[in-house]
Amino acid sequence: DFPAHRTLMRFTSGDHVRFERIFSWLDDTVKQNAPVSGLVQVSEIENNVTPGVQNMVSPVDIAVVGDTLYVAAKNSPSFSRIDVSDPDAPVVLYQDTDFTGASSSGTSARGVAANADRAFLAAYYNDEVRVYDVAGASTSIEHTIQDGTVVPLDKLNGPHGVDVSANGRYLYIATPPDHSLTVYDLNNAPQAWRHVDSTGLSGATNVAVFGDHAYVANAGGGSLGIVDVSDPATITMDVIATVGGLDSPRHVEVAEVGDKVIAFVSEQTATVSLVDVTTPASPQLLTAIRI
Repeated sequence: DFPAHRTLMRFTSGDHVRFERIFSWLDDTVKQNAPVSGLVQVSEIENNVTPGVQNMVSPVDIAVVGDTLYVAAKNSPSFSRIDVSDPDAPVVLYQDTDFTGASSSGTSARGVAANADRAFLAAYYNDEVRVYDVAGASTSIEHTIQDGTVVPLDKLNGPHGVDVSANGRYLYIATPPDHSLTVYDLNNAPQAWRHVDSTGLSGATNVAVFGDHAYVANAGGGSLGIVDVSDPATITMDVIATVGGLDSPRHVEVAEVGDKVIAFVSEQTATVSLVDVTTPASPQLLTAIRI
């Protein structure tokens, strides 16, 4: 018998985007690294097979808002907006192929985030984050956040991970080469920005915002950095705690599980570590799930 709690697991594989419905729960069995069963494939979006999908090469990150899927891929089109209201028949609504400033390696988009009004794409080789207006049926580029122009002081080299605050005002950008977290005020674009210096953020690869804190996966430092963002308008925000001993973490998600807040950190060696961040200033590494 499956428990009542159900989660839609989303991941990418090769040039495909797969949807798997996984019935799971965080209990002693999972904490003891036992395998999770009950996977049922719903649908698959594939290059040149799903109508309207063209050259979606190597999807690397996804975001889902309601019935809409957003995909970041390494090469053009690096950004796709797809209607998945009918999981058996996904419909491509928009794809962005205009990355003329990209290197020979492509745009190598690394991260995507979205809410009901906007979507955000981190274009690594372009040193920029594109902001898309997705409030209506059509999609358009609202503006572009570029290194050295909108974000001065050369602090947006190779943006990798992005997330947006719950109120939709602040965009958080993790940049590994700069070992930094940049906070961008979308209500006052394009001038306003804030920056967290590199202390405690070694190779900042990905970021997840939950409540008053940003959780940063530091691939270079093998750690999870926790930043107080209770007042995003302040010039300098503090890294209040770090959790070390992780193997080149690449992605982080934060969620409430029972009476705890858990950071799920994916690592390079097929491992997902669970960190109790219920008290952000005193995080506790709980366990690691080997996959």
